[in-house]
Amino acid sequence: MRRIHACIVTPAFPQLSETFIVDHATQLAERGHRVTVLSTAHGSDAAAFPDLARLSDQIEHVSLDLSSSRGVRAQKSIATLLAPGALSPRDRGRVALTAARQQIAPTSVLLLSNYFKAAEPPDVVHAHFGTLGASVQAALSAVRSPSPLVVTFHGFDISRIPKSYGPDVYQNLFEQGSLFLAVSERWRIRLLELGAPAKATQLHRLGVRLPDCEAEFDGETESDTLRVCSVARLVEKKGIEDAIRAVVKAHDSGIALRYDIIGDGPLRSQLQSLTTSFCADDYVNFLGAQPRTQAFNLLADSDVFLAPSITAADGDQEGIPVAIMEAMAFGLSILSTYHSGIPELVDDNRTGLLVRERDVDAMSAALAGLGEDVQLRRSLGSAARREIQLHWNADLQADALIRKYDNVIGSNVDEG
Repeated sequence: MRRIHACIVTPAFPQLSETFIVDHATQLAERGHRVTVLSTAHGSDAAAFPDLARLSDQIEHVSLDLSSSRGVRAQKSIATLLAPGALSPRDRGRVALTAARQQIAPTSVLLLSNYFKAAEPPDVVHAHFGTLGASVQAALSAVRSPSPLVVTFHGFDISRIPKSYGPDVYQNLFEQGSLFLAVSERWRIRLLELGAPAKATQLHRLGVRLPDCEAEFDGETESDTLRVCSVARLVEKKGIEDAIRAVVKAHDSGIALRYDIIGDGPLRSQLQSLTTSFCADDYVNFLGAQPRTQAFNLLADSDVFLAPSITAADGDQEGIPVAIMEAMAFGLSILSTYHSGIPELVDDNRTGLLVRERDVDAMSAALAGLGEDVQLRRSLGSAARREIQLHWNADLQADALIRKYDNVIGSNVDEG
């Protein structure tokens, strides 16, 4: 197996709301590959990811965030990246022209161009999110980099962005990128509709690792209280307002339950006020952002994972939430919605329960049913864990991604 140098380009790194990007880097490093993570902002959650420290010899992080004194890591400095000699006046003119033609912010393209001009060309560049992918493609083109570009589309970048900026927003990216990956079949089809080349557009699912030991569930709990949880950023598309309303309705119907929410975001204050207005503060708990280990502890101590995703007012949608995969790996009963790619992961009445978006009554009834039927919870949880083991296993997905890299690198060499 050849050793690949992969440059992963991402927004803020590392951060708890995008654990899949940390997993991407660590899974490559664990297989002996060299990884550079190039971020456009510096995350503040490094302590929550001990694997990054464990693999520090194989994972280099370079941040282009000029607002932070920690902006550039791993013996690189802002002065080096932005030195007058990094880009010639002609190169800078090409950057400006490329950015203007593609309607991309020239500052981000300039920063990326400076980096790729000065750095050793990686074997493959892999950008997360189509919006960032477009900037990376413009930068690689401006400095005539030989590195092939892979872009993963996740959710907002293929739902909200085309709605806001038009269906041809990724035209230049599709013409010059090497491989376009969608996290769901729904999004793969949408990429084709937006003009992505069929031969270069593929489904590549995210995955998770199974816990070392399956949480045993024999129908006996410490109390009669149904333990419900969510792990989500508190933004509109996560549907947590609907979750709170459904939990309150189920509670008022006589179901003893506790609802714990891990995550933070702009809607936290509003959601807490809603909870207080329902006099539900004694059984709805906001735990804030937590390290991944704490999230896993909560999953191990819960019965039901609630993920009521919705389409936001601006068109923003999910891909397939990794948090649902993690809950399934722990053998929880999943209660979610017919939203975006979620039905590709959760098979209604087999590996979880699905209701229509914003259907609080149906969600509440499903919660009540799960609270009353221990055997149903056990059956759904067991099937969910098997589904992850067979089809959404992180190690299988990582190996598949490396094969895709090999194909792209080989094709790039042939064309060169």
